[in-house]
Amino acid sequence: MSKYDEYYKDKNNVGTVWKNTNKTNDKQPEFSGVAKVDGKMFQVAIWDNGKNLSLRFTDQDEMKKYTKKSEPKTVEEMENDVPF
Repeated sequence: MSKYDEYYKDKNNVGTVWKNTNKTNDKQPEFSGVAKVDGKMFQVAIWDNGKNLSLRFTDQDEMKKYTKKSEPKTVEEMENDVPF
């Protein structure tokens, strides 16, 4: 469940985007955000090429496949990381 699920639970076919203030190269979108379309949550990316705006919607369930979340380390693993 994303942090936006509660906000959008009673809304449909709406979204919000924010200006990308951390953009480090031209391939990154000028705006990014979230949208709920037909009951599904999507990540939204928007590029401005000067003539028009290009949009990409990515299913949040698909995004989870590519987001690697590390498991918390055990105390033993943390002790082994200490260099002394």
